[in-house]
Amino acid sequence: MRFRIQRWRHIVDWKLQGSLILHGLIYGCLVLVAVSLGIFSPLLWDLGSVGMNSSFEEQSIVMLYMHERFWPLAVLCLVLVVLGAVRYSHRVAGPMVRYKRNLRLLADGKITPPLRTRRADFMKEEVSCLNEAMFGVGERVDAIRCAQIDLARKLDACVAASSEPPGELT
Repeated sequence: MRFRIQRWRHIVDWKLQGSLILHGLIYGCLVLVAVSLGIFSPLLWDLGSVGMNSSFEEQSIVMLYMHERFWPLAVLCLVLVVLGAVRYSHRVAGPMVRYKRNLRLLADGKITPPLRTRRADFMKEEVSCLNEAMFGVGERVDAIRCAQIDLARKLDACVAASSEPPGELT
């Protein structure tokens, strides 16, 4: 039986994830501005065209009621946008952090085991390409090592043959 370990660290690359979260927050704010303009601007235009009668008071009460209800909903929407952006950015940044780590190890001359992605991660195709490249590099390194061992063996045989006296060759 295999247990799933829950990860609590959702921000693994501040530069990448901060940028994605900031963009999500900006787009969320732009949507809220558009919605608030669509809701409040008709009421404000109607307030300017209405004379001083009971309709003005009713529209003012409606405006105050909507304004009072709008801000908690706007804050809730922004919180949801930030949480969604964190989740989305984690699905991108998680594989990227492991990807960069393996490339750094490869640059240091170490062959790493294949990367695995989580079920909800993005960049599965890129990770698969990196795993194939690492496998290919590993095969080439093994082939070079085998060739080096074979060459060393042949070189030792040549050195041994050349160090024998010339009359003893068969």
